[in-house]
Amino acid sequence: MTALLTAVTGYFLWAAAQPPPVNLARVRAFQRAQGEAGLAWLQQRLAR
Repeated sequence: MTALLTAVTGYFLWAAAQPPPVNLARVRAFQRAQGEAGLAWLQQRLAR
């Protein structure tokens, strides 16, 4: 489960750093928020 969340989190953070698509300007903010949430969850989980 942790490996899957790591991959998805990495994808969201990578995608958030890309230029926004033409008609989806807010998608990068969404991807960044999801990536940050995943990163926080991973940090908490790995600290145990």
